[in-house]
Amino acid sequence: MVVVNSEDEELGIQDRRACHSGAGILHRAISVFLFDSGGRTLVQRRHSRKALWGGFWSNTCCTHPRPGEAATTAATRRLSEEFGVNASLSFAFKFEYHARFDAHWSEWELCSVFVGRSDDDPVPDPDEVESHRWMSAEELDALFASGEGFTPWFRMEWDLLKREHAELISRNP
Repeated sequence: MVVVNSEDEELGIQDRRACHSGAGILHRAISVFLFDSGGRTLVQRRHSRKALWGGFWSNTCCTHPRPGEAATTAATRRLSEEFGVNASLSFAFKFEYHARFDAHWSEWELCSVFVGRSDDDPVPDPDEVESHRWMSAEELDALFASGEGFTPWFRMEWDLLKREHAELISRNP
């Protein structure tokens, strides 16, 4: 994983365990929100075998750019790997967050968030995705209000999209 500072200056490379152990090490990440023509977003329940937030609801997909890989390339790659969908993605924003999973694991990421549109039928990778569904903004807000388990970055990103980038989640961008 690409270790960075808060200004996204590359500091080196560390393995996944080191970046996620204890308080973690700040590293690059990407997140994708895929919308259909009806304005619904594709969400997933992460596979329960995942070490961090397994079985929790999350945005369409996430990953870490490989060393030397552009964030847009990583986002496009991951959307294809996890759902078999190829879509044009637009950069929305970048933000830093830190979230503890338990006493042993955490996320500390400088995350680039992308938005795309597609009406393709997703074909989820069963090793990554336990279940998935298309949800309207109202249904997604109800999910957050329900207290059902969701990843911390998912809520933060959705709130930022709604508050600061509403044009990206409207039906006619």
